[in-house]
Amino acid sequence: MKQRHQQLLQLLSRQEWMKGRELATCLGVSTRTVRLDIEHINQEAPHIIQANRQKGYHLVAFQQNRYITPLNMTKTPQDNEERSVHLLKQLLFKEDGVFIDHFCEQCFVSAKTFELVRIRVQQKLQEYEGLSLQLNNGFLQLEGSETSKRKLYRNLLKKEVGEDFLNSSELMQVYPELDMEHIQSIIWDELKHNCYSIRKSLMPFLLLHIGIVLQRIKVGHTVQEFSQDELDLEVEYQIVRSIFSKILEETIIPEAEVVSFAKLLKAYHNSDAVESKISFRGEIVDLEEVVRQIGEQLYSIMGVSFIEQEDFTMRFQLHLQGFLERVQLNLSLPNVYVQTFKRQYPLVFDTAVSISQYLMSAFQCEMTEEEIGFIALHIGAAYMQRVKPQKLRAILIANTQYPLIAGSVSRMKDQFSHRLDFVVEQSTFTTDLSEFYDANLLITFDQIEHPLEIPMVRLGLFFNTQDEIQLIKVMNTLETEQMSHKIRSQIGNFMSEKFFYANIQPNNRDELLREMGHHLIQENIVTKEFLNSVLERENLSSTDFDYALAIPHPLRPESKRSMISIAVLKEPIQWNHFPVKLVILLALKEEDMEFMQLFLGWLGKQLDSPEKMMSLLEAKNVESFIEAIR
Repeated sequence: MKQRHQQLLQLLSRQEWMKGRELATCLGVSTRTVRLDIEHINQEAPHIIQANRQKGYHLVAFQQNRYITPLNMTKTPQDNEERSVHLLKQLLFKEDGVFIDHFCEQCFVSAKTFELVRIRVQQKLQEYEGLSLQLNNGFLQLEGSETSKRKLYRNLLKKEVGEDFLNSSELMQVYPELDMEHIQSIIWDELKHNCYSIRKSLMPFLLLHIGIVLQRIKVGHTVQEFSQDELDLEVEYQIVRSIFSKILEETIIPEAEVVSFAKLLKAYHNSDAVESKISFRGEIVDLEEVVRQIGEQLYSIMGVSFIEQEDFTMRFQLHLQGFLERVQLNLSLPNVYVQTFKRQYPLVFDTAVSISQYLMSAFQCEMTEEEIGFIALHIGAAYMQRVKPQKLRAILIANTQYPLIAGSVSRMKDQFSHRLDFVVEQSTFTTDLSEFYDANLLITFDQIEHPLEIPMVRLGLFFNTQDEIQLIKVMNTLETEQMSHKIRSQIGNFMSEKFFYANIQPNNRDELLREMGHHLIQENIVTKEFLNSVLERENLSSTDFDYALAIPHPLRPESKRSMISIAVLKEPIQWNHFPVKLVILLALKEEDMEFMQLFLGWLGKQLDSPEKMMSLLEAKNVESFIEAIR
């Protein structure tokens, strides 16, 4: 299936009905092309898309349910791990079971692939007491107690929502061909068996490294030599040897790979064991000094100091050690997660691009976009540990003298304390609370009749999954509104009709960037180096996204005055990965980089809203562009 067909299905999965014009705008094609694409998709998967003259197009697989949003139900899974999670959700929410033929059509897979998915689901269910799969007249059903089903659902929900920037479930997407969940359980079991401790927060990075090792072994590019040093690795060696034997079974593991990973494990157990000096191309490299230099660059870019973070220094030294090893082996690593990461965390990725420049210069080597993605993972994790996000201010009305309510309040706080700051807690409601405490929302277990100026979320006594989803939706809406308000109040200072290009048609990417860049240079907005810096940035890692959008910007601040230049094209042009119709060229001074972070964060959220993206793609001037930010 073509990439554009996949994008079309993703768009339809997010809306119950979409008109052809809306689809055409988001995809950057004509309505005629949309009709032809839908005909082609319906030939591959008969009748999956329904057409209506008044309403437009509709994904037949779309359906509402009381537990999760349509997006989560209908997003087309890309690999067997995603398909197994998708199948589990459908099994949970369909009392009659899942019709196997329909599931295969919906996910575009064969019966043979479905059998592999079913086996994976059966393995997942082993940790839930009493849950099993039953086949009945072409339907697959989930049997077992409601308690175990609820536990399964809560685990699925936690993985979807995510509480941290980096967690194990996120990193499992980096290696879709590996069963990272199974690998993680093997590692934990082995560590517990040997009474060997590492901090839980370090497990994602241990998984990241073991994934790299397993990929090396798969392609036959393994470490064959290792340095003899004075480290006592007897315990770590036995643990790692056991872990590898359980994962790879009969596969022969080179001794050097075991020793290398044993050193990594010892470093995670005791940071004093990290090697600060290593040999690279016949010369000694001081990794501690390299990381210190990187820390200084990160401080200049992000305004946050990471040097005092022992975890960051250790993790980055270990990662650089592995990177230089891969350079010497001439080994490139796949990272299928990199495009998703660029879209979800564009600013973090862009920071990693800047750091990659320093590394390429320091070690006289090339760094792929995939390697940059791994650097971004480490930077993002360190940033989230260092900077706590602003929380929503909540008023809680709950009579915790009742044990049932007290228990529900405790569970709610455990789950959402990272997003909610409870500014006041009372057993009964009084007027003017929200105004006095400047709160964003009110959470209550009672019925409140008084009109409120802020959203109110009424929870059930048991604080069940429906309550969780209700609260998550309200928080997401409030956070998006807050971000949009900040953008609206500031973006006008960075835009001018002089630099808004509507309905133009360049031949290619570089031609457009030169036209937009030269205009900024002529108006004395940017330095002469600006355009070359933008093109250099594009060559390192393209700034295009799906939904016909690109956000080019220079590697370094090259602006005398901050400005956002925008081009809306007649027809999309091929950028790199995707066709692009909307180009947002950022030319910001260093002191305005905080706004860039805010803007990119907001824009990342808009990529999941076809309606909002369509409004931006149809903007004719600065006023209509700002109006679309709502």
